[in-house]
Amino acid sequence: MDIETHAENKVQEQIIDLSVLTIAGHCYTVSAMASWTVREVKDEITCETLFAQHQQRLLLGTRVLSDADILVELLPSGQMHHELLLVICSDDSKVDVIAAVVTGQTRLRNVDEKYHEDAEVVHAAVKRDGMQLEYARGAARKDRSIILSAIEQNGFALNFAPASFATEREVVLTAVKSSSFAFTLADDSLQTDVLFAIEAVRVNSFVRDHLDHCVLADARFAKKAFAKLSQVPAFEDSATNATTTAKPRKSFCGLPLCAWCRMPARWTRMP
Repeated sequence: MDIETHAENKVQEQIIDLSVLTIAGHCYTVSAMASWTVREVKDEITCETLFAQHQQRLLLGTRVLSDADILVELLPSGQMHHELLLVICSDDSKVDVIAAVVTGQTRLRNVDEKYHEDAEVVHAAVKRDGMQLEYARGAARKDRSIILSAIEQNGFALNFAPASFATEREVVLTAVKSSSFAFTLADDSLQTDVLFAIEAVRVNSFVRDHLDHCVLADARFAKKAFAKLSQVPAFEDSATNATTTAKPRKSFCGLPLCAWCRMPARWTRMP
């Protein structure tokens, strides 16, 4: 019995390193005892943020932690470093809304309409799913940090951003990382820009399926974007030990190659 008690006390004396992350990207480090409750962790966070514990919500995955929860009982065993998400807000009711949106328990369209214009609530929503930008209203719908977070999470969210964002090269490139179709949401000036199209294809090769025929027909595109496919490899003839240039391929993965651009025929688009 004494041995078991000693072992239990040893576990409870262990130090757990907590990285407490906020939606805005801030990170607070808390060195906690394994025997601490969530309330004690919040007390430590109060010293850093000046937000009272009742204005904080700590999340582990999609679970909102209770003040009475004990760290050693709720955190995965076998590791001494863990990450928690912190939602802080001076409005007690709003902090619950933010926590619910972040964990996916509800969506922006389902909460009180007053929160559709609230930057903190909307930011939390688009961090979870960029497409929720559709339900943002007022200043929140125009907030650059919110819009960029939405597009980074889901490139198709560009569809709900102000038109000016579709003219920005870096914004569109961010969008196509997760959604090749987002290229079709870019301003016409970018969609017809051959050099920009090459950049986009290098970010996401599936963008090629959404390119305008005038881009596909441009020699610069065929040369730069798909240079590897058009290269003619050299090989060593084992019989003569001579280096020989391979004959141009007539097919790729069973698909006939276009005689002009050496790309699979179904990848090219006719005018």
